[in-house]
Amino acid sequence: MEFYHGSPINNINSLIPHLAYLGQTEALVYTTSSKVMATFYCLKNFEYTYGFNKDKQLVYTEYYEDSLQIIYQGKKGYLYECDNLVDYKEGKIPYTYTTNKNVNVKKIEEVDDLYLKLLEYEQQGVLVIERYNTLSDNFKKIIERQILEEIKSKQLLITNNDHANYIKEHYPDIWQKAENDLLK
Repeated sequence: MEFYHGSPINNINSLIPHLAYLGQTEALVYTTSSKVMATFYCLKNFEYTYGFNKDKQLVYTEYYEDSLQIIYQGKKGYLYECDNLVDYKEGKIPYTYTTNKNVNVKKIEEVDDLYLKLLEYEQQGVLVIERYNTLSDNFKKIIERQILEEIKSKQLLITNNDHANYIKEHYPDIWQKAENDLLK
């Protein structure tokens, strides 16, 4: 099995275990057997709105109009093909694997425009892209509830950071609704 890792950082020869999120107790290297999935992680973002269909095919869902293009167009990243993992564990998300050991890199692929690469995957049939304008009203309401919950649980209304600014910029109506709910 091939393992991949996406990063905005070039010239990594070895992936070193690290703590990826607050509260994590074990330093890990994160990889995937899906080159497509690794491509999403070639840049740091506040949301990765992908999932899987019934056939376990990767599906990216735009949570706002043209979000795929806005997030990825013109952005450069690096896909790392890794040596076999030692003592790896399968993750909760399909096609993901972690290890607490260093992972050597076999090959680096520079991707000049992540958006074009993702469209290429779509044309190859290995990625489904659900455009925002094709989503049902019911699904858009689910997105709204998720974003509202994120704003509240992470206290973004009272936080001045990049995450809050991202949500405020890309979900202005939902941000306004959260502010109105706070004033009630």
